[in-house]
Amino acid sequence: MKIAIGYTFAKRWEQIKYSNNNIKETIAYLEELQQECNSGGIWINDLDEILWFLYNVEFVDGINANAYSGSIIYIDDLEEFKKHINYISSIDNCSSIHELWLIMLRNFNEAIDELYRYGFQDTNECVVFLRALATVLSYVTITDSYDKFADMVV
Repeated sequence: MKIAIGYTFAKRWEQIKYSNNNIKETIAYLEELQQECNSGGIWINDLDEILWFLYNVEFVDGINANAYSGSIIYIDDLEEFKKHINYISSIDNCSSIHELWLIMLRNFNEAIDELYRYGFQDTNECVVFLRALATVLSYVTITDSYDKFADMVV
């Protein structure tokens, strides 16, 4: 899996502790948040999907500014991606990378909602961070075509 971040969204990515093709701070923050919540009895296991994605995605140099202003994610192995998505209904027949991405985002939003059930507010640092991450991951183009991905990368 590869991701190229467009110049338009570079500032938004900084909100989630991303800098210079380095997502380690984001991952560390998510792991710490998940551990703190789980030890406090708040189970937000849907963060596992996002963590798996962030561990396995390769960040490449930016988007061709003339071609596209957003970010693009190339997912090369649909079956591998599918293995890491938790789902309530059967998606064994799902062949759409876009549908799987939406399921992952839905699960992520449910993890955020779980925090609200335990009294967290929009102003809590972790909620602000998670909402920013949800926004970043929502405003991307998803493709399983390397040619499409390569055409948009500088």
